[in-house]
Amino acid sequence: MLISSNRKYICICPKGFSENRCEKRDTEIDLIFDKDIQLSHSIFIHFITIIPYDELQQVIPPISPQRLTTLQTISQATNTIRIFWSQPFHLTFIETFEKIYYLSVIQPIYKFSIKIIQRINSSHRCPSINELMNKTFAQLHVLHRIKSYHFICQKYSPNLLCFHDDIHLCLCDDFHRKRLANC
Repeated sequence: MLISSNRKYICICPKGFSENRCEKRDTEIDLIFDKDIQLSHSIFIHFITIIPYDELQQVIPPISPQRLTTLQTISQATNTIRIFWSQPFHLTFIETFEKIYYLSVIQPIYKFSIKIIQRINSSHRCPSINELMNKTFAQLHVLHRIKSYHFICQKYSPNLLCFHDDIHLCLCDDFHRKRLANC
């Protein structure tokens, strides 16, 4: 439902459309989960938008990255979810009620009104640092740990897409022929 401030009407848009007169087609995302992934009835989907540094005005964005989260119900018969999303985003992560994370969509340059079909398998899971590193490392203060997060990406390269701690969710990226953590 959209309310126009300069016009005295309300548009109730059909699913998959938005804007003042429902003229904009939302991005459609179909997530298909492999059978080996155990999911509960619902999951959280986190949409992350990266707001770049403005080099011209030398302005650091006040809030970057930005996160919007939605709770979605999974079709148990097909193990799929269809989402219509009207906001820009660069990454999506899935979070289960058991705090298991999966990297689902990466689009470095946002494209609106497109259809994305993504199959999610176990290689998309973002393990906890408790699974990847020893207990001593995992118990270090976050400022001491995070300096070594690049080594986690390099150690498990190229199979590790992402990992997380109690605060950060990190991507493993290739940058100038090195595997680096982007948290």
